[in-house]
Amino acid sequence: MNIPNELVREIISKVNIVELIGDHIQLNKNGKNYQALCPFHNEKTPSFTVYAECGRFRCFGCGEKGDAITFLMKKEGLSYPAAVKKLADRVGVVIQTDETDGEQKKRNRGFLLNRKAAEFFYKNLFAPVGAKALAYLQNERKLSVETIKTLGLGYAPDSFDQLKRYLLKSGFSEREFVEYSLCNQNDNGHTYDAFRNRVMFPIQDTYGDIVAFGGRALGNGSPKYLNSSETPVFHKCQHLYGLNRAKEFGKEQMILCEGYMDAIALNSVGIMNAVATLGTALTTKQAELLKKHTKRVLINFDSDNAGQTATERALAMFEKVGLNTRVITLEKSKDPDEFIKTFGKEAYIQAMAQSVHGFEFRMNRILQKYDLSQIEQKIEAAKAIVLLIAETDSAVTRDIYARMAAERLEISAEAIIRDILRMEGAE
Repeated sequence: MNIPNELVREIISKVNIVELIGDHIQLNKNGKNYQALCPFHNEKTPSFTVYAECGRFRCFGCGEKGDAITFLMKKEGLSYPAAVKKLADRVGVVIQTDETDGEQKKRNRGFLLNRKAAEFFYKNLFAPVGAKALAYLQNERKLSVETIKTLGLGYAPDSFDQLKRYLLKSGFSEREFVEYSLCNQNDNGHTYDAFRNRVMFPIQDTYGDIVAFGGRALGNGSPKYLNSSETPVFHKCQHLYGLNRAKEFGKEQMILCEGYMDAIALNSVGIMNAVATLGTALTTKQAELLKKHTKRVLINFDSDNAGQTATERALAMFEKVGLNTRVITLEKSKDPDEFIKTFGKEAYIQAMAQSVHGFEFRMNRILQKYDLSQIEQKIEAAKAIVLLIAETDSAVTRDIYARMAAERLEISAEAIIRDILRMEGAE
């Protein structure tokens, strides 16, 4: 049974997690939250916290955490669909789905296959064969062992069949390896490991299921970054790296990065509301996905021209779905990863505070192309700004933008508005 994500979110939103967990253990109020002895491990001092406002729980003793679905799965030993169904019955939501049980079983099989592959990569990272990969993460990427383990990072050995043999012993078929992008198949029908000599990054959906992998080559391997191809459980345009973690911390705002190492670098210093695209331009589905989980997005793509152009496209995408957006500009760094390593967490937080509105970012990009001390170039800059402001239909927004531009161009806002109206034939 495949339950649409939208319906799952509706069910979770209606569940009172305090009442749900309170049916299983004794909770004591502590400010806005509730505490208890953890039901998942033995302890004498309460370290299990239920966050009433965001519908989550976390144990600071054993590390277990999640939402209402996760709690039922762990506490009652239920499968994911069974836990969702039980919660749906609790809050009076009827589940109707057109996906057959066979299709759902196939998806579950894919999730299990990816989890087994993730276990293989993880074990190798901490084995002698993964020494160089672990050193790369610790010394070059400056990641602690705790961060590496929390994110489930791993290593794919420089071999054509080690993962294949591991998965065969686990009961999976070569057809499944190829279908879920863990192995490639040549013209002769021979299968071989798709990821070799790479640091591996599990990619999870919003519910924590592993749907794909990203691999960073060690040495001079090509391509430098390699993501899984499309599979029955993975469509690049519908996922964002790190959203399964960031959604817990980013209800007010999230940081959107260009690469998953940028999001990981921010996570490593305690900035947990960062997500990343998966090697493709931002899509409408990804923008809509973010809108469901946060109120505002701070875009922090690479500082090169390609990254800044991608920022402009992302701004248009977020405007289309109606999500409040600002842009972080990092001086003297190509991306968040480099900035964190060079300047640290506090400097990044300051850069976040200095983020600019999308219009201001686009206006700055235009003005950088012109020498405003030259009359001819100032006129051309003003024309470009007029076209930019004309993209919005709101009179109030136009007025605000015109005043911002007028201050930079040292002309009147009224002149800018008149030119917009004249261009549209309204004057």
